[in-house]
Amino acid sequence: MAVAFRPQVGLPYPVWTNDKDLKLRYGATVVSLIPIQGLLSIAERHLIEKYGYIQVMIGVRIYFASPEDWVPENSNVVREKVSGTLLGIPKVPDGFNIW
Repeated sequence: MAVAFRPQVGLPYPVWTNDKDLKLRYGATVVSLIPIQGLLSIAERHLIEKYGYIQVMIGVRIYFASPEDWVPENSNVVREKVSGTLLGIPKVPDGFNIW
């Protein structure tokens, strides 16, 4: 049996950084921030601990954000269409990630 791992080339979405991205996206406009945990159900709050980053739609753009980040309050967590599960990068890679 042979196993080949695809090297991690880069992320398909940028990583959200509060300071830089807020200034670029909103300028001097006052923006209310909420913790990502506030966008999740109670069950998802327990599951999110296994993720290093999850996908969050901020405005019309998708970002990877840390589960401890704060995002603008009109943001949405990106979920898989059929099952509704969170999409992201696990803290401990399983060897099958494509990125």
